[in-house]
Amino acid sequence: MFNIFLKYINRILQSNLFKLTSIYTVSNIINVSIPFLLLPVLTRYLTPYDYGILSMYATLYSFFIQLAAFSTFSFPFNIWFKEDILKIKKINFNVMLLNFLSFFVILFILYILKDLIFFYSKLTFIWLFIMAINILFDSAIGFVTNIYRMEDKVWNFVYFNIFRSFLVFF
Repeated sequence: MFNIFLKYINRILQSNLFKLTSIYTVSNIINVSIPFLLLPVLTRYLTPYDYGILSMYATLYSFFIQLAAFSTFSFPFNIWFKEDILKIKKINFNVMLLNFLSFFVILFILYILKDLIFFYSKLTFIWLFIMAINILFDSAIGFVTNIYRMEDKVWNFVYFNIFRSFLVFF
């Protein structure tokens, strides 16, 4: 009975599903732990005032990232296995174009609200501009990582996902 149990355990451990699940799990743990590991560095070099500005930046970033192409970087999940490759390429191009156009919309909104944002958060327009660029690249990288996930390019997904966590953090 114990041998049968070991046989099933070995079959599970050698399966492709287990390997992919392990890689995705470890990459997500790394992705989540990067900001946590950098927290002592931030608390050592940032004053409470600077940390408050960083928190305001993160709050505004999390608000405006929702407007970035209306989260269309997860759209390929809906069509990937249903459509032919030519239609998928057209849709991918349109998603990236929408992402690029949303960058200008976000930049325009930030420009209009720059005085109000500065009054409440002390973020200058250069930081708002950097935020808009960061949102553009985060959306594009999120889109590419989703494509890598659907194409079973696990290591490309891992590298881009970890790079994305550094990009969001900085």
